[in-house]
Order: sequence, then structure tokens, then C-alpha cells
Amino acid sequence: MPAEFETPSGLSPDPPASPPKRLSVSEAVALGASVLAVIAGAGLWYLSGELRRIRADYAQLDEQGRTLLQRTHDLQEEHLNLQQRYQELTVDRDNLFAQAKAALAARDEAEGVRNLLEKVLQRTGEENRLMSGRLPQLEQELQALTDERNALTTEREELERQLTKHQKRSEERKLRERLSTLRQREDTLERDLRGAQKELRDASGRASSLEEERAKLQERLDKLQSEYSEEVSTNASLRRQVERLPKDITTLAREHERLVKQLADTHYNLGVMFVNQKDFARAAQEFQQVVELEPDDADAYYNLGLIYAEHLPDRERAIKFFQRYLSVDPAGRDATYAKQYIATWRAWEAEDRLE
Repeated sequence: MPAEFETPSGLSPDPPASPPKRLSVSEAVALGASVLAVIAGAGLWYLSGELRRIRADYAQLDEQGRTLLQRTHDLQEEHLNLQQRYQELTVDRDNLFAQAKAALAARDEAEGVRNLLEKVLQRTGEENRLMSGRLPQLEQELQALTDERNALTTEREELERQLTKHQKRSEERKLRERLSTLRQREDTLERDLRGAQKELRDASGRASSLEEERAKLQERLDKLQSEYSEEVSTNASLRRQVERLPKDITTLAREHERLVKQLADTHYNLGVMFVNQKDFARAAQEFQQVVELEPDDADAYYNLGLIYAEHLPDRERAIKFFQRYLSVDPAGRDATYAKQYIATWRAWEAEDRLE
């Protein structure tokens, strides 16, 4: 609501009913002295009363001003704290979003590693089963080679005994050839036996290594599954915090809007107080604070226009604030005055340019 500005009004005395009678000089002097004494006494009494009333009004206004200024200071501090809290909540929200995104990425990575380990474990298990099936076969082959070597050794010993018994050259040659063949076969079997033994040792070592690797992979898989469960739990907690953030921010925004409204009302009341004290410069500053906090406050725009139109003459500023007033509240109760003021000065400017 625009401030009510008081405008002084003069009084015109009524004409006397009949012309005054003439007085002698002494009478006039005595009458004048009496009138002056009465007027002086009445004036002093009236002025002292007015001075006391003005002092009381000024003390009351000064107290109201200090109260409003203190309230303005408190609201500004609360507004700053609220803005800081709002920024902190915004940073917390961004951090929670980043943590949730990182948790999702970690979960996806853990799931990928878990799938890979499961495949490796499956392949390792298959190799282990194949090796476990191969070991009995190798043992059988080794046993067969051992039996064959033993049989050949027995046969060789028997042939050597026969060689010592038979002295005939032909029989000896045949026996020697047979012995050489048996020795070659024995050497071959010995090599095969050593190779089979080495393959068996390698297979046993490979099986042991595969079992150790499988145990390590299983341990790693268990750890990843535990980490995956923790990530899922953390992600759920972060999701709940992210879901709660919009409600907190909405509440904070409402509180911020309420404080801005209170601060704007305080500046408006200060502006009205300074208008009543005829301190129009400070009143303009307070109304300017109002429109900065609430750009749609029509009354503050009108009061600024009126101040610059009638008390701090600045035609361009007055027109600017009256135009803002009309744009916010075209059908306001003071719209007629604002339109007339703008039209009057625009017409004057046009006439001045024509001249």
C-alpha cells in the first residue's frame, strides 16, 4: 500500500462584517501592547505544547526506527544463513548424486568382474576335471610300461643265460641280434617310462596349481560378492538420501521466500517511516530495497515515482518508476495519477522539441 504523504493546506480568513472603528494613538498603543502580550503568551504556550508533542512523536518514531533497523539486520542475517544453508544442501545433493553414480559404476564393475571370475572358475573346474580323468589313464599307461619293461628285462636275462649255454656261432649271432633288439626296445620303453613319469608329475603339479588358483578365485569371488552386497546397500542408502533432498530443498525454498517477504515488508515500513519524517532520500533507498527483493511490488514502485516526482525532483526516474508501477498493476488505484504524470511530461517534451 502506498505511503500517505501529507500536503500542507493554507487557510483564508473571512472578511470583516463592518469596518473597524478608529482609535487614538494612546489607545492604539495600549491596545497594541495588550494584544502583543496576549499573542506572545498564547504563542509561547502553544509553541511549548507543540514542541513537547513533536519531541514525543520524534522519540516514538526514533524508537520505531531503531526497532525496524534491528529487525532488518536480524532478517538480513537470517537470510544470509538461509542462503548459505541452501548452497550447502545444493553441494550435498550434487555430492550424493556423484556418490550414487560412482556406486552404480562400482557395482557394474564388480558384477562384470564377478561374471568373469565365474567363467574362469568354470573353465578351471573343467580343466581340473579333465586332468583328474587323465591322471588314472596316465597311471595305467605307466603301470603297463613298467610291466612291459619288467617282462623285457626278464626275457633279456633269459636270453643272456641261453647265450652262455649255447656256444654255436649261429645261435649266438641270433641271440645277440635278439638281445640288441630287446635292449633297443628296453631303451625305448625306458624313455617312454621317464616321459610318462614326467608327464604324470607335470599333470599332478598342474592339477595342484589349478586347485590353488581355483581356491584363490573362489576367495576373490566371495570377496567381490561381499563388496557387491555392500555397494547395493550403499546405493540404496544414497538413493533414499537423494529422494529426500527435493523435499528438504522445497522446505528451504519456502523458508527463503518467507524471509524475503518479511525483509521486504520491513524495508517498506522503514520507507513509510522516513516519508513521515520528511527524509525522502532515505525513504527512496528503503523502497528501492523493496523492489530489489520483490520485483512485482506495485506500491513500492508508485512510492518511488511519487518521491522523485514531488520531493526529490527527477523526472526521468519518476516516469520510469510510474511505468513499472503501471506494468505491474495497470488497474491500480493510483494508476490515473501515474498516467497523467507521464502523459503531461511527455507532451511537454514533445512541445519543447517542436519549439
